[in-house]
Order: sequence, then C-alpha cells, then structure tokens
Amino acid sequence: MNEIYQKDTPGAEILYKPEFIKEYDGEPWDLRVSIDNNPLDESFYITIEDPAVLSWTLQKVISEYILNPVHKAELDIAEDPDLPFYMDELQHIFEAEKARQLKLEFYINHGSKVQLYDKAEKHLSSCTYDDKSWDYRLVDLVVKPLIAEPASWEKSDFEGMYDRLFLIHLMNYHNCSSLEGRLSEDVSRELYRRFNYGAVSEHFTLTKEGFEIVNVALTDKGQEYCAELEKTLTDYDQKYSPFGAVSIEPLALGVEKGFDVSLQMMEIDDINIKEAIIHKVIDSRKNELLGDWHQPYLDRTGLEDAYSSLAYKSHFSREVLLKLRGLSH
Repeated sequence: MNEIYQKDTPGAEILYKPEFIKEYDGEPWDLRVSIDNNPLDESFYITIEDPAVLSWTLQKVISEYILNPVHKAELDIAEDPDLPFYMDELQHIFEAEKARQLKLEFYINHGSKVQLYDKAEKHLSSCTYDDKSWDYRLVDLVVKPLIAEPASWEKSDFEGMYDRLFLIHLMNYHNCSSLEGRLSEDVSRELYRRFNYGAVSEHFTLTKEGFEIVNVALTDKGQEYCAELEKTLTDYDQKYSPFGAVSIEPLALGVEKGFDVSLQMMEIDDINIKEAIIHKVIDSRKNELLGDWHQPYLDRTGLEDAYSSLAYKSHFSREVLLKLRGLSH
C-alpha cells in the first residue's frame, strides 16, 4: 500500500480531488512542494497564473517553476521570507538525485504516490479556510528523498575504509597499540573475512592464526597517526564548522536555516571527504561505538550515517564556495 501523507494547515481543510474542483477552472493555482515529513509551513509554494500549465506533466512543472531560477523573483517573500531557501533546498535535492546520491519518490498530500509523467491537472486539491475567508486550488506535492544504494564497488570501498578507521579510533580511544587479548571469536573470524583478500593499512599489522585474526597492532606510522588524530579532528571542526549552515542569497554564514557546504569546502582543499565523514561519525559516537565495541564493529554501526552525509552533500558552484570562504576570514 502506498504511503499517504496527511499534512494539514491550521484552520483550513485540504481535500484531494474534491467533486467541486472544476469550479476553479480558469483561475490561478498554487504549486506547493514539501519535503517528506516537514510541516506545510516549511514548504515551497508559488502561484501560477496560467491555468494552461495544468496540462503539463509534473516533471515539466517542476523543471520550470522549481529548477528554473528565473521564477525566484515571483515568490511571495512578503508572506514567507524563507521561500527562496525552500526553493534552493529543493534544487539541491534534485541535484543530488541527478548525481545518484538520492532517489526521490513523489506523493500528493492527502493522496497517494504519483509519477512525474502524470499531468498536474490529475492531482488537484482544494484548500478552504474554516472562516471562508480564502479558498484556492493547488497541486500539493510531497517529495520523499531516499538514500541511493551505492554501487557495489563504492559500497565495498566505503566499508573497507570504515573497517580500517574504526580500528584506529578504537586503539586511540583505549590508549593501546594493539588489540591482543581483546578480540572475541566472532570479531577474530570477521576480521579474517574482511582483511583476508583486501589491502590492510600502513597503520596497523594483523596476526593470523588459521582462519582468524588474533591481533591487530599499530605500526610506527599508525602510532603517529593516532597521535595526530585529535588534532586533525579539531582542525576539521574549527576550519569547516562555519560552513555547516550557510545562506546563498544573500551570502551568509551561521544562519538558522542554511545549507551544509562543509564537505564541498573540504573537496576544495583536496581532503578525502569519505574518510572525513567516517572520522566524524565514529568520533561523534565514540562512547557508544568504542566502549563495548565488538557488536558495533560487527554491525558497522554508523555506516548508514556516513552514507546519509554523503548523499546530502551540496552542489554549489566553486565561485559561490570561494565567496563563502571569504566571509570566514
């Protein structure tokens, strides 16, 4: 059964495909687009004066009125100053879909799942305020982003990076240079499976006995890496956290509703963002993951958070990013 969204506007009734919808023929209509479970008062909307646009497919309507920045000047910012942000947010989500980071599903509020080749006129709703002060018709679209499954090679690469960095964080957390005597049978066998054929790391060595890994020990480079780990994480936080919530129009840092461009800033500095994401995930949950660590390691706990961070990476131009960087100095 298709998922149904039932979002409401206080003091108003929203009806999908009401019998009286033809009474609005020839009138302007609204396109409203909300994201998943975000409330309607945090949604993008625009009034479309031309009723003929209803004969377009939903895909064409989205391309023209959301992805085309020329319509930003038509937004009713006097009523909702955040509308340009909501438009940028949707553009970002569609860019992420284009980059195969996200998959998108589409629903009608108080309706069901729809396809973008459907014509807009097939999915009209009405909104009537209880005091009869205002009523109008709209296409009340809901976009549901889903994390796209990485390609098999990319998933394997990400998992291998997680496995290696987890062990380094683990030994740093417990202030030890080896895991001798700390490995359960399950972990020993799983380590053998994960590292038997793949490249290990210049940061640690593995001791094998039969089909098990009985010890993991830091190399000299590994001990140097651990010694610098806290400083590296602190440097990342200090340098890139100012870019965790930015505005594009106008350019500003530290806004209440903003885009996280920190990963793009790292890319400009030639930092491996996959590695940086995994570092951040493990460090932010270190007490949970590294204290009683056997099961989290076996389950690769936190890896889904890393996938999610990568999926929502922003897609702004280098020119915009360099202007934002200038604001931080």
